[in-house]
Amino acid sequence: MTFRRLGSRGPSHPPVEPLDIADETGDADVLVVEDNPGDVRLFEEAFAGLDADVLCLRSSREIPDLLAQIRRGEVVSPALILSDLNMPGVDGFDILARIKSSDELRAIPVVIFSGSTMEKDITRAYELGANAYVSKPTDVDEYLSALEALTDFWVQ
Repeated sequence: MTFRRLGSRGPSHPPVEPLDIADETGDADVLVVEDNPGDVRLFEEAFAGLDADVLCLRSSREIPDLLAQIRRGEVVSPALILSDLNMPGVDGFDILARIKSSDELRAIPVVIFSGSTMEKDITRAYELGANAYVSKPTDVDEYLSALEALTDFWVQ
């Protein structure tokens, strides 16, 4: 398993230079879009035993470029995209809408993995084409179990 992180490191760190995603990422089996450093660490722990390449974008601002590169065939489509909803810049709803409105991308399963339990968020995600919506558990062990179950179902 390889776990690569790209993007900003949070508000206390200087912004990163724009990335050429194709050069930086290569191909990934699982694409994670998550801006919270604590959640990124939990993703890394959950995916430690996974026989897959995982790319974590820590800033959703890179997603439009990455999606364009997938559409052009410069980067292989991931088997699964896990996305948070509430992120600065491009939010999870926008990511979902971009993917599901594209003929080249809509077949990629997108699972929203969010701290929101609001009915309106869940409904909107499914209306935009989410394949699943999972509320992030607050217990660390349950969080890790949820991620492992998602990857077992969608990737392996």
